[in-house]
Amino acid sequence: MQALEAACDYIAMMEAQQGESIPLSINISVNRMLDTDFPAQATKICNDCSVRTNMIELELTESIFIRDEKAALAALNSLREVGFRLSLDDFGSGFSSLSYLRNFHFEVVKVDRSLVKDIHNNSKANALFCGLVAMLNRLQIEIVVEGVEQESYLPFMENADVNLMQGFYFDKPMPYDQFLARHTNLSDTFPSRK
Repeated sequence: MQALEAACDYIAMMEAQQGESIPLSINISVNRMLDTDFPAQATKICNDCSVRTNMIELELTESIFIRDEKAALAALNSLREVGFRLSLDDFGSGFSSLSYLRNFHFEVVKVDRSLVKDIHNNSKANALFCGLVAMLNRLQIEIVVEGVEQESYLPFMENADVNLMQGFYFDKPMPYDQFLARHTNLSDTFPSRK
């Protein structure tokens, strides 16, 4: 819950200092996500901080489905109903199953760095990556590609019609104050979510 509280604090600070904010993503453990009290607790934290739930994107990994698929679907539906955005993190690593994408609608899928590695040098890696991106686009799921660490990946991202990327090519993790100083006009840097 500390990560969620910190995210809400940062969003409230951005709104106070900048007059606007950007959505923030936080990783949620399987145990926390499967706790039946979590949706109510998460909503209360947002309400206490005057932060809209759609400003928070909850990232989870596929291990939640391996643990208890029925409970996972119930928890995710509860969180979606109160407005949280849900992201399937590290897709393509571990026990990836396309049935997760069919059985539950995620707003965002974060493609694991292992599927990005060598796409600029290996035709099989590139074909697999492009096929996955095309499938996610057909499912109307927002795609974030992780692990973009070289400029040489950018033409391949553009060719696959990928608009959202993260990785050390763009920046390294930084404290809140440095982030805010670098992005003083947030609306020009980040798209808003309604």
